Amino acid sequence: MGRGDGDGERLTFATRNPEARAWEIWTPDNAQDVVDDAGRPLRIIHHVEALDGDVVTLNETTADPDGTALCVDRARLRFLDADTLDGFLADAGFAVESRHGG
Repeated sequence: MGRGDGDGERLTFATRNPEARAWEIWTPDNAQDVVDDAGRPLRIIHHVEALDGDVVTLNETTADPDGTALCVDRARLRFLDADTLDGFLADAGFAVESRHGG
């Protein structure tokens, strides 16, 4: 992405594809077992509270392997389709040079 001012600057970022409907598998039944940088085993548990248009509200619980919660974070994620995202970028003065992924 470039602003079109000829200076060669680029903006690169990642976004989620709403067509993949990833929130449908963000359930406690699909908890992920991970290991943190210190070698401690953890369980990451997601629970979707709501889907309102293109916004997903969810809780992410970081827990001990037995499920004892250590931290609960609440988030709202907006899933923009390509046309909407391109419109926001154009309004900000960016031009899409390429898109990767599905």
